[in-house]
Amino acid sequence: MKLKVPDYYSRFKCIDKDCTDSCCAGWEVDVDEESYRYYETVTGEFGDRLHSVMSRDGGCHFILKPNKDCPFLNKTGLCDLFTELGEDKLCETCAMYPRFVEEYGSVREMGIAFSCKTAAELILTYEGKAGFVTSEDGKPLSSYNDINPQLYFALCEARTTAYALVQNRAYSVKERIALLLDYADKLQHSMNGHRLSNMMEHNKRYSVADADKYADMRSEELDKACRRLKRKYHTEENSQERYRHMQKLLDIFDGLEMVKDAFPKFIENDRKTFNNMSEYTQTCREFDAYYEDREYEFEHIMVYYIFRYFLKAVYDEDLLGKVKLGVVGYIMVREMDVAWWAQNKKMLTLRDQIEITHLYSREVEHSDENFAILEEMYGTHEVFSVDNLMTAALAD
Repeated sequence: MKLKVPDYYSRFKCIDKDCTDSCCAGWEVDVDEESYRYYETVTGEFGDRLHSVMSRDGGCHFILKPNKDCPFLNKTGLCDLFTELGEDKLCETCAMYPRFVEEYGSVREMGIAFSCKTAAELILTYEGKAGFVTSEDGKPLSSYNDINPQLYFALCEARTTAYALVQNRAYSVKERIALLLDYADKLQHSMNGHRLSNMMEHNKRYSVADADKYADMRSEELDKACRRLKRKYHTEENSQERYRHMQKLLDIFDGLEMVKDAFPKFIENDRKTFNNMSEYTQTCREFDAYYEDREYEFEHIMVYYIFRYFLKAVYDEDLLGKVKLGVVGYIMVREMDVAWWAQNKKMLTLRDQIEITHLYSREVEHSDENFAILEEMYGTHEVFSVDNLMTAALAD
């Protein structure tokens, strides 16, 4: 099979007990069938312990301790299952994390998740623009995907354009996010009408002709699109609407079931920080100026979301929903950044950004329940309409 990974992928290395977080705490660990069958054969004292914490209720998983730690997480921060049975006997979930994998026919794509602090640091601090490496992994085709090949190849080309949009540093991050959302909205209309040829036309308009796909170049088409979007969303009225919209967005996230208390505290901090629209607007503008030299962090966040989710539209033809997932991630991380910065002497360190980004990913991407709730809302709730997300992303 062909293997595609981000070019920073090979640099990832788990730092084990030196990590300030734990991937063995707070999450219910699903156990794959092959591992479950092996664990059933383990005997002796450890076998008894292993069998006592395995549950078949709704699929096999380990029963967490009262404090929500994995039952095999020991006092040193290491895994008893690892030390007793060996690394090759870890269940698929534990062996893979924080790596994720998706297969499209003969192509396997793998990356690392923001929910891991070490991965988040590697992604956020990556020098230059993230690219991708494709190689042959020497492994046989593991399964056959029932996907539309024409749609898949059209989405691959569209994803290349999406990367080019969010990595074009001739435009501000706000402009790039707006252009991406506008592009995805147009693609979705083409997909709904089964007009793949129209998708190719949109690709031409939103990419930079005859230039490297990652080049920092302005184009007449992009400039025209930016002007159109700014006339509609970059207004004083929209600044007021943005404040009201963010309160509604925070209400939705406040209503989700969170594994840790830290994420709700960030939301609470946001509410305490901004008491009125004018204060909020002024603080956001000051933060934008402060963070201008680190805008690339938001760029890396968007490239991550595009890589991980964009092509999944081949399964359900909901491309706009996949892009909204990334745009909402950017909006929420930036929102928590602004509140934290305002509350902490107008400072936001790399450590702070890693903490915020990793917490958001942990509570949204790695909670099946929260992910499903939000995924449905992207297509039905007015808070997640294209107009409202444009306002949240582009308005001052």
